[in-house]
Amino acid sequence: MLLPFLVLTVAAALVSALGAVMIIHRAHALGLIDQPGQRRMHRIPTPRGGGIGMVFALLLSLILAASFGFLSPAAALWALAGLSVLALVGFWDDRSNLPVLPRLAAHGLASLLLAWSLLHGDLPVSFIALVALALVFPFAINLSNFLDGLNGILTLQLLVPLLAMCVLLPVDSTLWPLAFAGTAALISFLPFNFPSARCFMGDAASGTIGSFVAWIGCAAMLRGELHPILFLLLNSGMLIDTLLTLSRRALVGKKFWRAHREHLYQWWARAGASVIAVNVRYLAWSAASILYGVLVLRSQPGALQWLLTALWFVLGGVLWRLFRARVLRAVRLGERA
Repeated sequence: MLLPFLVLTVAAALVSALGAVMIIHRAHALGLIDQPGQRRMHRIPTPRGGGIGMVFALLLSLILAASFGFLSPAAALWALAGLSVLALVGFWDDRSNLPVLPRLAAHGLASLLLAWSLLHGDLPVSFIALVALALVFPFAINLSNFLDGLNGILTLQLLVPLLAMCVLLPVDSTLWPLAFAGTAALISFLPFNFPSARCFMGDAASGTIGSFVAWIGCAAMLRGELHPILFLLLNSGMLIDTLLTLSRRALVGKKFWRAHREHLYQWWARAGASVIAVNVRYLAWSAASILYGVLVLRSQPGALQWLLTALWFVLGGVLWRLFRARVLRAVRLGERA
């Protein structure tokens, strides 16, 4: 198993880095330049779509995983189809701003393909479970797209669940090599995007990689290799910020699906915090969430575990509101000065 694991990991890292380099040098020719604007955080034109190398790395990892026997060929094929649809639609959107309805239709199709792929392993999934899974993936796609608004934030937040699964999954799990391949691809891309951005990930990569992480997590949960509470807590930083930000925008009558700069991490940056400082704060919350989840699952009975998990999310929501109010005051004082 060691040699296939090394092949998966090294191939993912190399393809991810090469893709970023290619986009940086070909961005103008491909029409992949992200211009500054009122809803953007950057101030100079920057290549976008640099994460396309990560997409190819993940697709390659699925092919290799099937070749080495980690996945059934059918599961790999359907997962490849779903991720490819997301990547193609995301690349189109990166180039020409695809309208909302066709984009959502493509997300729905890709989600069904990804959910269906989980039926072709050794997983007995009912129709109800299939429908539930098909609803998870659109959420993961858009959660990732919305969080991709500051250097390094999405890359690091997706690294958290992947790295955690590398540790928490059983060593003999056939998902373990895929988690490592995804980790290698993200780490390889990180220097191109953080702390200063030579390129942005782009929609072709953000939704695709977010879905890949969700796909591994769902497969692990269905196999009994990862507790659902842990998977929720691994992603709690993204969940809390995105859900509360979009809910607030919807309540005040704003078009929550449009690009904006109103996430807590964006307000922090607008208030003068460095990109490194903002990311460290989010990583600190993620680390605390993982530790909390492990302690809860080891020390409490089943029903109480879910109550304590809900209380953790409530705590996160309270902290989000307190920090947001504090940061907004700092931004207003800066604007007056």
